[in-house]
Amino acid sequence: MARTKVVAFMPDVHLQGDGKMTAAWKCAKLFLKSAKPNTIILGGDFLDMESLSDWLESSRRLLEMRRYSKEMAVANRELDEIQNSCPDAELIYMEGNHEGWVERYVDRNPTMEGHLDLQKDLRLKERGAKWVPENGIIQIGKLYFLHGWYHNVFHAKRHLQDLGDNCMYGHVHKPQVFTQGLRASQAVRRQALHDLE
Repeated sequence: MARTKVVAFMPDVHLQGDGKMTAAWKCAKLFLKSAKPNTIILGGDFLDMESLSDWLESSRRLLEMRRYSKEMAVANRELDEIQNSCPDAELIYMEGNHEGWVERYVDRNPTMEGHLDLQKDLRLKERGAKWVPENGIIQIGKLYFLHGWYHNVFHAKRHLQDLGDNCMYGHVHKPQVFTQGLRASQAVRRQALHDLE
């Protein structure tokens, strides 16, 4: 009998550079060890990236002691643990808006080009992980996964209307459900998938 495919979708972990783990993340890791999913999707904002925060850029005191190298060390330790506990799982790393701060930082500070490279610093290629750029989507079966495009009061409805199909996302840190028999925006979905190729 074929085993049911298990997909673990984990958006918005927001790992901190100080290495402290939230209770929710500790629980999620226990789930991974137990469930042994076939696919693990880190659904964006796996890292908080406070050291390069768009929000804290002009608040130098708040940035004190936050370092990119510390954030990378914590992230690599956690990715190693995930892969050691689920060695056969496909790993998909979706770029969230917090990871997007790295490229925006390099855009503002071009002398850092080549020194800050998130995919390289997380060793995603050697891990065999698939990278999905910010605002990208992936499909598994009849379900689409994305970090999230909207954060308004009706974000679930807006995602469904624009994507045109079943989806899961994070980004807003607040669960919301919306259902509707809608297939009108297939072109939006096809274009987003095409943009990833």
